[in-house]
Amino acid sequence: MIIHVTVIVGLLLVMYYYRFTRKLLHWAMKPVGWFMGAERRDVKELEWVAKIDTFYAESLQLKQAKRKVIWASILTMVELLMYYSVPYFVLLSLHVSDVNIIEVMALHVMIVIITSIFPVPGGSGGAEYSFKTIFFDVYRQPCHYGASDVALALLNQLFGDDLWDGGNCRSAPAVSSAYGKITKVSDILPHGW
Repeated sequence: MIIHVTVIVGLLLVMYYYRFTRKLLHWAMKPVGWFMGAERRDVKELEWVAKIDTFYAESLQLKQAKRKVIWASILTMVELLMYYSVPYFVLLSLHVSDVNIIEVMALHVMIVIITSIFPVPGGSGGAEYSFKTIFFDVYRQPCHYGASDVALALLNQLFGDDLWDGGNCRSAPAVSSAYGKITKVSDILPHGW
């Protein structure tokens, strides 16, 4: 959290207080020279100044295109709301009706944060464990957890990022399995789901 806030404050400083940010960088690099040496410090400072200059030039373009930035922000919010509401609708499809959409979305955000903070190797079940732990109180029957976890994993496997690529959703790739080609979730779910 502290790192995110620091990065955001730094980017805002570059956008709105460009000269001050360059002076601040110069002051901050002086103690770095005590450990790295003056020549290496100067090289690093020039690299950082180039990055600041590049970001400042891009920020000037963003300031001129306020309408596009606002529109992109609104679309991003809608996209994130849709993405984080998927577990809620999975639970509804499993006939778990006494769930709160805000609570489920908040829990899904926590799962995403937890799995991105802790370095869990892929395929080791870190997201599934978080899902089970956080949603444990929501399930009334043990089969709900397993079914919803499988449904979420299949949705992610079948659609992945294509489901949320700005409305340009392509058809899901066929997944080969022992049961033949699977092109949609209903191909593997029992009849009536």
